[in-house]
Amino acid sequence: MRKERIIIYMTLLLALTTGCRSHRHIANNDNRQPDNRPTPGETAKPQLDTIRNATYVRYCANFSCTVEGIAINGQIRIVHDSCIWISVNKIIEVGRIMLTPTRVSGYSRIMGKYFDGTYSEVRQRWGVDIDYGTVEALLVGNCPPACTRSKEPERHGDGVTLWYNQKGVVQRKVTLQKEYATMLLTSTLIAQDTPQAQVRCAYSDRTTVEGQLLPTTIDAGITLRGSTRQTRLSLSRISLNQKQNTPFSIPQKLDRL
Repeated sequence: MRKERIIIYMTLLLALTTGCRSHRHIANNDNRQPDNRPTPGETAKPQLDTIRNATYVRYCANFSCTVEGIAINGQIRIVHDSCIWISVNKIIEVGRIMLTPTRVSGYSRIMGKYFDGTYSEVRQRWGVDIDYGTVEALLVGNCPPACTRSKEPERHGDGVTLWYNQKGVVQRKVTLQKEYATMLLTSTLIAQDTPQAQVRCAYSDRTTVEGQLLPTTIDAGITLRGSTRQTRLSLSRISLNQKQNTPFSIPQKLDRL
């Protein structure tokens, strides 16, 4: 059970846990452009509502973290709106995770286990209602998609708090914290009531990449039915818009998780 918990929380925390399009289509998807419209953004109090999102077609970063007392590292590659590819290493590569807009897949060689299913299956099995766009936003420190303001934002010194409802299978409540001067997010909290679950990311220690300030430290936590797991993602060697392959296939002779 401890090994199963490790892979569950590793998948959910790294991805903060897709078959219409093939992986070949995803890997060669060079012409898609990010949506640069203001988010969420309404006419009232534009300075308080405005959030500065990172814009990119491709994102790549090395990471290190500790999950359930086990130190791991690896690499994250993102093709905007198409796929999130994660390689997990412990001296050698021990597993990979692939998320696309309709599917969540991952495997661990040392455990001999794999998971491959839809976001609906993730919700039914672990109680987390999540979607691809939200996972991508959490990893790069952007505002989650499909948010509508639930009440007026409030400024408190150098920070601003914003409250939103987010459309999902179950309605999610989103609370954002941002810096007033830079309009960059410092934290995102997503909560659902049935079943009770929360995902939180706090962003700090930014670095400049192609003129954009991107977080290099993400304190991530997930709470499921009163049990909380946390990790700190340390990101390095971040690059934008450099083509990277995203090869993924589940090895034979692994057992379904």
